[in-house]
Amino acid sequence: MSRDRYISPQLRNAFALFAGIAGLTGVSVTLLTAPTAMRTITIRLLFSVVIVLLIAIAIPEAFRHYRAARSLPSDAALDRLCTAYRIEQATADELGWIAQLQASVYSREDAIPEYLLREWFSVNPAGFSIVKTADGRPVGHLDILPLRPVTLHTFLGGDIVEREIRGDSLYSVIDRGAIRHLYVESIILCPRKPRSNAAAMVSVLSDAPAIIGRIADLHSVEAIYAIAASPAGERLMRRLGFALLRAGERRKDGHKLFVARPSVVARNVLEVCGRRARQSDALEALTKGL
Repeated sequence: MSRDRYISPQLRNAFALFAGIAGLTGVSVTLLTAPTAMRTITIRLLFSVVIVLLIAIAIPEAFRHYRAARSLPSDAALDRLCTAYRIEQATADELGWIAQLQASVYSREDAIPEYLLREWFSVNPAGFSIVKTADGRPVGHLDILPLRPVTLHTFLGGDIVEREIRGDSLYSVIDRGAIRHLYVESIILCPRKPRSNAAAMVSVLSDAPAIIGRIADLHSVEAIYAIAASPAGERLMRRLGFALLRAGERRKDGHKLFVARPSVVARNVLEVCGRRARQSDALEALTKGL
């Protein structure tokens, strides 16, 4: 075993400091007593050594710290990401765009045709939302249907598909006080930059109280239902607290149906989005059912 292992770190540092001071003193004395030509050569040599050390050690170390600092986004960058999108109620003129978006993402059986979107919209336009960039360009949509009890029971049982939901199956805007259940018919986010999908989703999730409040009395809603049309959709729903209500094998459309309480979803939104969530006061109130 080496004797160096018995030397304390403090003593080792003291020896290193002494050696450094002694070396610096020796160099200074040598320079002061050396002939002029020798002194010039020595100073140039020392300067060259410093340059080499900077290139070999200091500059790479500084670059490493720079890369480490940029490996994660700053708080300001996160705030800019989360304010890069806004959610607005859709207009009748935007229903054609929504139908085209669904047709480009969903299967032919799952995509809702424009005529049916317009039928739903004519009864209750409050459930149709468009996700837009800061400059107003649409990049996604969210459709939420306030189903009446009879249609809701039949749909939850798996006996009908979305295309069989008619306009008179929905509560109208003036019936908002009677709405207790909401069905998320579709959510699609397709920004031009795929990496901004997460920021768009944060905007949608953090605006959930405003979106739901547009359709119904926020604190009267007892349950939110949604279908998993893809593995990614199922992962997101489970992370937000949705539980499996009916397996796809027991449904006419073949898709799994999930359900969650609004307060559970709100708690998980705050957990997922953290400080990036907008309207955090409304979300926190929703977690308590206030």
